[in-house]
This record gives sequence, C-alpha cells and structure tokens, in this order.
Amino acid sequence: MAGIVSYAFSDRFTGSARLEYFNDTDGARSGLKQTMYEWTATAKYLVTQHLYALAEFRQDFSNHDAFQAGHTRTEDANPLVGVYATYVFN
Repeated sequence: MAGIVSYAFSDRFTGSARLEYFNDTDGARSGLKQTMYEWTATAKYLVTQHLYALAEFRQDFSNHDAFQAGHTRTEDANPLVGVYATYVFN
C-alpha cells in the first residue's frame, strides 16, 4: 500500500512526500518474514525547459534487522540520500 502527496510551490519547484507499507507474511518477496514501511521526501527543481534536478531523502524500516549495515551486521532501518539531474530530449 502506498500514498503520495505532491505540491507545486511555483512553476519551477515541487515538493513530494511518499509513504509505503508492505507486509511480507511468508517471506516470499523479500526473503524474510517481515513488515516493512518507508517514507520519502523529494524536492524537484526545473532548471531549464529540459533539465530538472531532484534531491531525495528516504528512510526504510523493518520489524527485523533486514538491512545491511557495514560488512557484518544488519539493522532495522536504512536511510538513503539521492541527488540527481535529468535532461529530457523532445
């Protein structure tokens, strides 16, 4: 299950938030019987008519230590940061 909210603050700047929930009751999808959820915040800026830049923060959670942290241990949360640009040809 997922939900997304997006708001255009101006013609060039948009902010979005997303929440997701997944219950893998038998471990068939993730390899571990677990309940997972995540939230993401995204900022998108239109630099030119064809170029936009995005910055994103995402935090994943599980009710088990399902995410690798370092070489030998696991944790129940996984933060991610992404910054990227996309050029659209048309």
